Order: sequence, then structure tokens, then C-alpha cells
Amino acid sequence: MLDLMKQYNDSIEKMIKILSLLVGICFVCMLFIFEISFSDEELKFFLILGCVSLLTGIGFMVSKIKKEVFDCMLFVMTGLFLGMVSGGAYSLIFMMVCLFITIIYGRRAGLLSSFLCSGILWFLETNYFGSISLLMVSYFVGGWRDYFYQSRDFLTGVLSESCFDEVLESFISNNRMFSLIFVRMDDEGYPQVEKKIARILNSQFTFRYGLNGFMVILPDADKGKSVQWLEERIYEIKEVELKSGIVYYPEDGVNLVKKVEDIVNSEECLHRYAWMMRHMNGIDSDVVTAIKMLMGFLRVWDSYTYGHVMRVVEYSQCLGRELGISDDEESLLVCGAYLHDIGKLDMDQFILNKRMPLAENEWLRLKSHVEQGVELIQLFEELAPFKMFIRHHHERFDGRGYPSRLEGDEIPFLVRILAVADSFDAMTSKRSYNHPMSYKEGITELRRCSGAQFDPVVVEAFANVIEREYSFGN
Repeated sequence: MLDLMKQYNDSIEKMIKILSLLVGICFVCMLFIFEISFSDEELKFFLILGCVSLLTGIGFMVSKIKKEVFDCMLFVMTGLFLGMVSGGAYSLIFMMVCLFITIIYGRRAGLLSSFLCSGILWFLETNYFGSISLLMVSYFVGGWRDYFYQSRDFLTGVLSESCFDEVLESFISNNRMFSLIFVRMDDEGYPQVEKKIARILNSQFTFRYGLNGFMVILPDADKGKSVQWLEERIYEIKEVELKSGIVYYPEDGVNLVKKVEDIVNSEECLHRYAWMMRHMNGIDSDVVTAIKMLMGFLRVWDSYTYGHVMRVVEYSQCLGRELGISDDEESLLVCGAYLHDIGKLDMDQFILNKRMPLAENEWLRLKSHVEQGVELIQLFEELAPFKMFIRHHHERFDGRGYPSRLEGDEIPFLVRILAVADSFDAMTSKRSYNHPMSYKEGITELRRCSGAQFDPVVVEAFANVIEREYSFGN
């Protein structure tokens, strides 16, 4: 599948390059008409200078400019200059040769070709001005081209690693609050996968870092916004395993790069499989193996539900600790949180990924995932203790939930914890058919439903966790 994607994208890139070249040639042809139409040399000079300045300004303003677009603009601007300085047929031909070599191979190759062409041009036409023009074009065009490729990663189009230190230092020197996110692939990925990661992580300050990593600076982002920003993007990437970490300025000091690298290299990274293994210490190995296998299937089948499950596990564990549950109860809660939506493995992807609100029959089908999940884990004897989480996480405190319409204390306490975590993530996560709430709005909604849908004690404990851990005040 990846090979087919690679072939498809390569063909698209070739088409873009050809079209860019054709557009550049068309512009140069227009310049010849422009050259013939105006006899006033001063007017011609200022018109050309204005066009060059305008295109140059556009090039620097478009921070996410792609290589093909840049090459096309470079060709057009140099063509404008070419139309002004060309004095004869030979100078025009040699200018084109030097221009192509400079754009494709850089300033050094362009200057070498210019010296050679200048000698031939002087021999043919004794045109000193044309010879000097060749050298000027190669020098300035090559310099601009080299500067662009130094500041941009050639493969992904994001800012290069050479720019990272300078930008980071400017944020620190201006004492501006920001978050620094480091995302790294476990292994070197396919070029198309790296491009996809760069596109998903794309922001104003996304940098290539090392052979298989990316750094992202999020200005004015606190802990809650940073985690939410990363979570919304990280689970769109299914082709490779990722590790990620976040540090914050000014809370984490100035040595941020080392700190975020240490996080990614340690077991504290946000990489979900590492997180899972760390938080399932002491749990029977057969249980861990079964859960890992089911999570692998879920990740492939529905990446959104997979990401949702991972976040619910984290929320549930934090909430359980806030409520003072025992270590054994915590292990039970964590495993139950992993498995609570496993019945969606039996749901049609059309329903799971539908961009419109569900029809009544589709909604009934989706609600059946609780029973489907219970049936699924019956294949695993070691997962029997977690049935209650799968079957009852949609019960309501007032008895109006499903499937058993349990009420109040009839709902197991650990399931009531899971229900709050599950609903909070559903409200604050982005879906195709709704806009996510902020964490603060999510807490407000939980409190509004407290006593009806949720256990009031659990809601207040969760509000304390979110407001403390993610810096959201009332």
C-alpha cells in the first residue's frame, strides 16, 4: 500500500515540476513581448524592477512555500531580469543555460557554467555586458536558491534544523511563553510518511530535527492547549510508531532541547505503547498481551477510537488516584479503560467515520458496541474481570442510560469514574461533524450534568484534576 502511495505521489510531484517549468517558460515568453512592446528603456527598467520586487516580497511572505513553487518564481524573476539585460541571440541562449544549471545545482555550478559561457559569448559577440550579466545572474540567483534550501528541509518543506536554534533563542530572549514539542519516529520512515507527518504537524514554527524527528514551537500555549494540539494530530499517523514529549517555557527553564530529548528517550514520553506498558506493571502478562493485541487491531480499524481510548486511560488513572482508589483497583480501572470501546471493532467504518449526525438505525447500531464488546472478550478468559467496564460505561447516574438502566450506586464505582473520563474526552476531541469544546467548557458541561448523567463526587474530583494539571481556573 505504501509503495502504491509513493508511486502516486511521485507522479504528482513530477507533474507539478513540469507544470512549474511550463509556467516559467510562459512568463519568459511574455517578457519577450514585453521587451518588444516598450521602447522607453527607463520605463521598462522600472516596470521590471517593480515586478521583481513584488514577486520577491511574495516569496518571502509565504512561509510554507514549496520547492516547486519557489523554483517557478525564481525562474520567472530571473526571466524578468533576462529580458532587461539580453542584448543578442547568443546572450539569451547562454543566459537560459546558466539559469537552469543554477536553479537545479546551486550557485557553485552556476558560476562555473557562467565562466564557461562568458568566454564563449565574448568570443562570439565581444559582449562584455552580456558576459558580466551571466555572472551576476548566477551569483545572485544561486545565492537566493541556496539560502532557501538552507532554511527549508528539502524533503518535507518545513523549516530546517539550522533555523531551529535561532528561532528558539529569539523566543527565550523575548521572554515569550511557549511550548516545545518533540516528535520522533522509532525508525527511519518512508519519505511519503515523513511528508505526511510534516503536513499533520504543520504550524508556523515546525522544524526538521535530526534524521527522523520534528520540533514544533507553539507560541503562547499552556499545558492544556499543547497536549490537546498534539493529541488531535498524533493519532492520524498510523504508518510508524512515534515517540513524543512536551516541555514548557518558562516553567522548564532554558535548557529545553535537552529536557525534551530526555523525555522522548525515557519511559516518560507520550508514545502510547510505552505509556501503556509503564502503567500496567504488576498486571498479569496474559492480560497485557491480550490488551496489546486488541489495541493493535483497534488502531488499524479506527484511529480516532484508538486515540480516544488512550486519552481516556490517562484521564481515568489520574481521576482514580485523586479519589484514592487502591493499586489493585487502579490496575482494574486502567485495563477496563483500554477495553471499554473494544466492541467498535465490530462496527461498520461507515458509521464510525460518518461526517453527518447518525440516523436512528445507525445510532442503535452504534449503541450495540457495548454488547459486541462483551461478546468479543469472551474469547479471552483472562479479560473476564473487565466486562463491567465494557457493558456499563454508558449507564447514567439517574438510571436513564443503557443497556441495563442501572442507577446511582448500582453502577460500579470504577465504572462511574470511567464514564466521566469517557464523556470528557468525547466532548473535547475533534470529530468531523462537531467542534471540540475547550477543557474549561468540558468541565462546565460535566458540572451541568452532575447528579443526572454523572456521579457528583466523581465530577468534582475530575474538575480538580483538570484545573490543577492543565492550569484551567474557574
